Amino acid sequence: MTLTDDLSYCSDQLRRLDHDRYLITLLAPERTRFSLLALYAFNLEIARTAESVSEPMLGQIRLQWWREAIEGIYSGTPRRHAVIQPLNEAIRSMELPRAHFDALIDARESDLESEPFADREEFLRYTEITGGLIEELAVRTVAPDEAEAWSAARQVGQAWAIIGIMRAVPFMAAQGRAMLPMTDLRAAGMTRDDLTLSGKDSKNGSRGLAGIVEAYVQVAQENLTRARREAKHLPRQVIQQLSLARIADLHIKRFARYGYDPFNGKLQINPPSRAWRLLVAKLLNRF
Repeated sequence: MTLTDDLSYCSDQLRRLDHDRYLITLLAPERTRFSLLALYAFNLEIARTAESVSEPMLGQIRLQWWREAIEGIYSGTPRRHAVIQPLNEAIRSMELPRAHFDALIDARESDLESEPFADREEFLRYTEITGGLIEELAVRTVAPDEAEAWSAARQVGQAWAIIGIMRAVPFMAAQGRAMLPMTDLRAAGMTRDDLTLSGKDSKNGSRGLAGIVEAYVQVAQENLTRARREAKHLPRQVIQQLSLARIADLHIKRFARYGYDPFNGKLQINPPSRAWRLLVAKLLNRF
């Protein structure tokens, strides 16, 4: 397979499984589009580990494969893989830091656990890494020397990760997984079982869950506010790369409208609306 074939694979995976980031790549300048495809495809590969394996040990093996693959890139011996080859090009051309990739892989070990995070601090650290670092890497492709841009990207990325987890509560519950912090569950008078699909309408489950979701959606909103404040004077290409924030705004409004109930089917936003948001952000140079 050629590099073009590999990039087509990355693009197809994103189009099917991470459509919002796929749209971001379509609107990106051609000179950085290939790097974004590789970065986001890598992120998708490790993010789907938990749902792609039947037991935690297999997930650990898969994540170790990716650790060794990253080691191969930085040691000059990249593995033959449809994501690794484009990622190798991106890392070498943009001089992206290895520590970020190692941290992203390590953080995904938490996905293999069925138990919730212990507390709020642990949860926020997870979202800071899994959401914040991948968006920082993406912004580094257009702003390799803009520390303010990296900071804004981490804020947007963490907000995106938080909102994604809140929206994924039903999906994870169906898998017997829970990621909301135990300290928050206890404070709301809930147990882990209240996060299962069968328990969502229980007295504690419905009311308590909405309170937890609202609190974290507010954290995401605060992140976006900080990012916009930090990014006021950033170059146009950076602003465009942060436009996931525009879709995050839509999700935040939906949560507020429907009582912060993650099981409400009306939370879903159709693809044309999301694409329109990104296009407007590009035209207005706003995020």
